[in-house]
Amino acid sequence: MEKLANCRKFGGYPHENAFQFLSEFESYAVLHHILPEEDARKIAAFHLHLCGPALTWFNTLPADNKQLWQTFEQVYKKQYIDIDFRSPTILLEGEIFETLKLSKGQSIDDFYAQLLEKATILHKSDHEILIKFIKGLPDQLAFFVRAGHHSDSANCLAAAKMGEAYGYRKDEAPLVAAVTKSANNTPAAVKDLNNFKTDVVSELQGQINSLTQAVSKLATNFSQQLDNSRDVKENDRFSRPRNRDRQVYQYDRGLCRKCQAPGHFARACNWNEQGNIDSSFICHICGQTGHKSPQCVNYSGNRRNPGFTGQDPRGGD
Repeated sequence: MEKLANCRKFGGYPHENAFQFLSEFESYAVLHHILPEEDARKIAAFHLHLCGPALTWFNTLPADNKQLWQTFEQVYKKQYIDIDFRSPTILLEGEIFETLKLSKGQSIDDFYAQLLEKATILHKSDHEILIKFIKGLPDQLAFFVRAGHHSDSANCLAAAKMGEAYGYRKDEAPLVAAVTKSANNTPAAVKDLNNFKTDVVSELQGQINSLTQAVSKLATNFSQQLDNSRDVKENDRFSRPRNRDRQVYQYDRGLCRKCQAPGHFARACNWNEQGNIDSSFICHICGQTGHKSPQCVNYSGNRRNPGFTGQDPRGGD
């Protein structure tokens, strides 16, 4: 069987043409007298011509998909021929196809082969290949090919080779000027740009120096403030007992705004706002000055209690 012909193997990689492999295998099956009704024999022969990811895919297929050739052929086309434009692989191939250009030193045949390979995977028409091929050529060579008004990509390839032979292929000039030019030959625009850069650098250097001085000044002031705060804390530590005694003394001499008696404040006053008040009065119930026991809020006989007698239960006035 190998003496008659040999069919190349298919690995399922993106650069391989799955449709072309299927067509070649059909010819291989006819040449080796594999009849259409011999499904098992045809599928077995197909299996022997797979490798890589395609072989792994075949081995993982359910047995139902490998009994009839028509069923298996549909599964194969769905996997490798029917294109899914949402597939990451197809998106990547499309991006590569759009960015292909004739590189410096690359042959035109090699560029055309790369373009044709990506176009086959993406199912591009010959007109799309023609347009992309011309766009990928250098400007003068692309103009020469475009002027011929060719109808297919093969004629464009021949015209590009002819234009290259006539000297229309010229690589793009480098964007950066050579550094060996003398200063006298430097254009005025370049000189102005260099002067501008020098001014900018000088201005930035001045700003950096100013910021450095400001930071140094702030650091010095902060150090002085820190030393002063330490001295203040030391003085506060020694003056706290004296201040505390002064506060106690002021508290003892404070007068109640309610009863005008010393020794307590209005918020703690127990006078019920009834009867006479005097700073010499002392309540025997709460111990505050300014009111007597009957006028104390703690005394049961007050205005809130009908049992008020107006006399101190201990015999006071």
